[in-house]
Amino acid sequence: MANLKIIYDNINGYASKKKLMHYFTQTNEIDCIMCVETKLKDNISPFQDWNIVQQKGNILNTKIRGGALVQANPEVKMGKANPPVINNYPNNCIHVTFPFRKTKIHIFLVYIHPTSEIEETILTKASLYEYSIIIGDLNPNARKKQQIDFFIQNTEFVKLYTPPTFIMANNPSSTPDIILCTKNIETQIKTSITTDLGSDHHGILWTLELGGLPSKEQGTKEVKYNLQKCNMFKVNQGMLEFLQEEIEISELYIDKFNQS
Repeated sequence: MANLKIIYDNINGYASKKKLMHYFTQTNEIDCIMCVETKLKDNISPFQDWNIVQQKGNILNTKIRGGALVQANPEVKMGKANPPVINNYPNNCIHVTFPFRKTKIHIFLVYIHPTSEIEETILTKASLYEYSIIIGDLNPNARKKQQIDFFIQNTEFVKLYTPPTFIMANNPSSTPDIILCTKNIETQIKTSITTDLGSDHHGILWTLELGGLPSKEQGTKEVKYNLQKCNMFKVNQGMLEFLQEEIEISELYIDKFNQS
């Protein structure tokens, strides 16, 4: 598989949108679904035979808020990793991995409640890995933007540009859905905004190019020869025969030139 094609969405209630999400997944040949704000109080069955990692929502003001899930085609070999500790219960984080460059890429699917700061445990753990992505609805305000800026300045992470994703009429230019990634894979990620999937957020369709990057194991390798296995007499004899033929050919051309 050359590319990993992922649909991310703050789905604002998964149960009522799942058929639309499944249709989008099938018609666009998606390999992985990532959703936050699923608002599910119980675990659900996966799409087809896909692998699934999910977190239930939390009861907040008598309503179910938050919740997250990741579903992936078995062919992409998704792994479930231990998520960072979440200190504020409305927040969510799912930590999954995929095979990448003879190692793994670590993806953190995140939801941060509007009243919460970004969990420092998420930022700390994501920065431990060579290839790492944080994606989700961070609901950035002035304080969270400071956190993000400080994180980028002091780590190997960059923030990818995405067009506005929040489509409420009173906030048309808002982009609460953010992708942060390590610099070494910045050029391998392509993003676009999807059509309406029934939420008050646009989804992000993004592709991670799994190929095309030179691995550490590649590059210039030192070539070593075992001279003990070389028959130098045979090599020298062959060279003498070759040189003798060259001399005879040269003398033949010289004779023809003199005769003309």
